[in-house]
Amino acid sequence: MKGLTTLMVVMSFAILGGCSTTTARTHPDIEAQLKAVKRVVIAPPEIEVTLITFTGENERITATEETIRREVLNITKRELEAGGYEVVDFDFAAAKQQDETLATLITDFVTGYDNAKEELQHGKAISLEEAKNIRASLGEVATRVAAAAEADAVVLVRFGGFEKSEGQIAKDVGTSLLIGVISLGTVIPIQPTSGAFTEVALIDGYSGDILWTDIRGGALSSELTDILLDQLPDDIDDAVVADSVTDPVITEVVATDVIGAETDTTSLQAEKTQPAAE
Repeated sequence: MKGLTTLMVVMSFAILGGCSTTTARTHPDIEAQLKAVKRVVIAPPEIEVTLITFTGENERITATEETIRREVLNITKRELEAGGYEVVDFDFAAAKQQDETLATLITDFVTGYDNAKEELQHGKAISLEEAKNIRASLGEVATRVAAAAEADAVVLVRFGGFEKSEGQIAKDVGTSLLIGVISLGTVIPIQPTSGAFTEVALIDGYSGDILWTDIRGGALSSELTDILLDQLPDDIDDAVVADSVTDPVITEVVATDVIGAETDTTSLQAEKTQPAAE
């Protein structure tokens, strides 16, 4: 899991009026591929919540991470079952103890997803027409993870968030710059005292193709994941019309990998925040 780095982010905003765009990425052949998907396994969620301090010596908030981890797992299982999928009860931790290669496989799986995000222009709002023609695959590593759990597909869930210390909040009062953190490779604006992003991906266990993925930013709460999972395509066999497949969420702003803001990437500048003396 990538660490968190505090950044100073200078933002300029650009609005694309009258143009329907989406951050969701849906595989062009998703309807055909979903017909073979019934059993889904949830990969170990990646959860990272950081306390942003005045000195720059940020800390992980492990208690909050564990709470969100439990909630995210329960929410993901509930939403998948509501969508007509059978959730495979697979203990990745126990399986990794029995087969050491599985730990490496999971790491490669996550790395493969990160690499595929570049192809997908993940987190950027693009036209609906362009979004329909973008595809990416994790290949064999995804099929091996699915096979280990005897599943037809794998769901990957990430959640990255932050809280500010009282000292950092006081410090922010004296600056007009937008402060940001990088969490799991995603920049989150942190002018508020807390915030988060979440991303979800549904990956085919036979081809390794990313069938659907999207990302959202908002409050530091597992409810953010719940809202995003509402957009996950249902099991095609149980849906009369796969509305979530053919009617992706539409926004009307230019967005990039900066969650919670409409950002022109050409004007995004970042530099590491230097620890300040108390």
